[in-house]
Amino acid sequence: MKNSKQSVDLIKGNFTPTEASDLLIAFLDHKINFHKLERLAVYAVHPNGDTAEPSDRINELEYDKSIVKDFISLARRDGKNLKINSSIVLEIED
Repeated sequence: MKNSKQSVDLIKGNFTPTEASDLLIAFLDHKINFHKLERLAVYAVHPNGDTAEPSDRINELEYDKSIVKDFISLARRDGKNLKINSSIVLEIED
């Protein structure tokens, strides 16, 4: 394969605290729900299956969400906007 790696600028720009909150919290909530569904799918197939990985990821994302909320609150309190840059790197694995 010619190109096995691709980078995409997912979020790039300046945002008000409300815009940043709407964007980032929605994204984090979507990721949390994704892993909750993943955990449920494992449980549906294997009621005693290992759901530690999706559960751990949910906990990590919930923690990240609290950090994002706190940081946005600081910007809001100070009347500042936020600059957000987020890239995603895709790689094809062998």
